[in-house]
Amino acid sequence: MQSSISDILVEAATLMVVGMSVVFVFLAMLIGAIQLIAFINTKLPDEAVTSHNIKRNSTNAVKAGGANQNESGAITAAISAAVNQYRKSR
Repeated sequence: MQSSISDILVEAATLMVVGMSVVFVFLAMLIGAIQLIAFINTKLPDEAVTSHNIKRNSTNAVKAGGANQNESGAITAAISAAVNQYRKSR
């Protein structure tokens, strides 16, 4: 009876060591891949991102938010439409 329990414990320990080794190797490969991608990105940067400057009319600006009435109304409408669509899908 004792020999079978010790055999089971040895098998469990072996399985644990193999499993932990597989996880360690996978995580090491993942870290290596991330560092390789970071190295490649520093050597070959993307094209410069262009930002679009939107000129706003100062007479239509709202003091608190800085957006004009049409923009804040469009944002409110978009949020309302999104909430309604979400509620309908549930």
